[in-house]
Amino acid sequence: MEHSLSDNSLRMLEDYVLARDVNRKLIETPEQMFRRVAENIAQADRQYDSSADLSATEEEFFRLLSELRFLPALTTLLNAGRLQQLFPCYLLPIQDSREGVSEAIEQTGLILRTGAKIGFFFSAIRAKKGAFPGNGETGPGPTDFMKLLDHAIGAISQRKMWRGSNNITLRVDHPGIADFLEAKRQMPEISNINICVAITRGFMEAYERGEDYDLVAPASGRRVGRLSARMMIEKIADQAFETGEPALYFIDRANEANPISHLGPCEGTDPCAGQPLLRYEGCNIGNINLEKHLRGTPGRFELDWNLMERSIRSAVHFLDNAFEMNRYPTPETERSTKVTRKIVLSVMGFARTLFKLAIPYASDRGIEMAGSVMGFIQEVSHDESSRLAEKRGVYPAWEMSLHEKRGQRIRHACITGVNSSCPLSIIADTSAGCEPDYSMITNNVKGEVRLAGLHDCFVETAKREGFWSEGLLHAILENRGSVYGLPEIPPKWQEIFVSAYYIPPQWHVRIQAAFQEFCDSAVLKTIYLPPSATVNDLIDSYVLAYRLKCKGITV
Repeated sequence: MEHSLSDNSLRMLEDYVLARDVNRKLIETPEQMFRRVAENIAQADRQYDSSADLSATEEEFFRLLSELRFLPALTTLLNAGRLQQLFPCYLLPIQDSREGVSEAIEQTGLILRTGAKIGFFFSAIRAKKGAFPGNGETGPGPTDFMKLLDHAIGAISQRKMWRGSNNITLRVDHPGIADFLEAKRQMPEISNINICVAITRGFMEAYERGEDYDLVAPASGRRVGRLSARMMIEKIADQAFETGEPALYFIDRANEANPISHLGPCEGTDPCAGQPLLRYEGCNIGNINLEKHLRGTPGRFELDWNLMERSIRSAVHFLDNAFEMNRYPTPETERSTKVTRKIVLSVMGFARTLFKLAIPYASDRGIEMAGSVMGFIQEVSHDESSRLAEKRGVYPAWEMSLHEKRGQRIRHACITGVNSSCPLSIIADTSAGCEPDYSMITNNVKGEVRLAGLHDCFVETAKREGFWSEGLLHAILENRGSVYGLPEIPPKWQEIFVSAYYIPPQWHVRIQAAFQEFCDSAVLKTIYLPPSATVNDLIDSYVLAYRLKCKGITV
């Protein structure tokens, strides 16, 4: 098993996943880890069938994982058969009361100590410091509470996990939105939280017309002011241009597709997958590795759709079992998560797959492949969810849902989405999510030494096509990891082996939209901009993403 993993994969597993004894000595191999996870998740079958063949299910899951065709969240790999908290993210609302603030801090500690991350929804909090209703005591507004929460998160002792921030979502029509956007610029010490703005349909319509939009008091719903929509989007873009934040969440767009609107709106998202969530919901994530579903030889690769179908069905089975095997951090998270049983069946390895199929990322063929892959995953996973519903029942909130109205008996309220999958893609030695590769340079870890190299697929192609030379590594290193503009590389292969910052931003957005068309939840993708980009380029990307029906955007 170890021989099929790269040095980088092994280092990631050793650092973040494999079991160690009290002296921090490794006591688990990758093969043993995959066996531990497969055995644990297979046990849920017995809850639905007392005569289920657990050994067969375990072997199905073990092969799925050990062949790297599918990987669940890092928390699942780490905690299955151990701490048993399997989900990577939860959404916590913050109530505008002294008790709400205290409860949020307490629940934050309970969740973070399991290795999960948190999306916080702040829009119920008043704009400025003021008295809590009924007792005259003062409480923090969104900006002050962000600082308070950041300190609390930093003080909570967490197990060693892949670094990734929690996030806070605030509506664009909240009276405190301007202060919220300035908070991280004015308080650079805030390091445990990213920020996100929930963009409404009314705001985008006001922007298109060049009009002002309403600011609304959280408690009363009354209009308390107006701002220029164009001024605000320029402020958002200016902040993102400087710091990379905020992300945008098109909240009304997401809720238009919410099949369980009778339970309430999806007010925010988790920080790992961009999954729109209800209050206290958890996010159950897994990734199909597209690169492992190629067959053929270099120059003659094609996708093995039959193998992919088997992987998708096994992955849906695996993720469904995880609900029963998960040890939820709080009673609220258990109730909210189990009533909808949302999963995010995502992808990784899209860019590497395009390399091997000789398809440029920024092309109509690239968009067509995105739609073909995600459309297939959508069709098969929904079918498998329906098959599970016949055996195990529909999700508890199915009655009154959009699925009931359509006559669709299904096991999960949401099934497909795309997350960034960064740590999992390192384990699988492939590209993250539906992102392009960032560089043709690979940093291979040998002990404590990092050795620069080139992607194997690029080297193989260069040799096969006759443009290989021993000086290519140095030339690409000097070109900041890119093949773009190097005269020794034919234009065709410059387009195919393109890296993220040399892809025009509109192509990034179009690829994201192609995946979004076939996703129940959202697509988490970064839109990369070249050093020559302006604030207006960011705004153009925001508007294009909205027009192409994306549910959010990160630039």
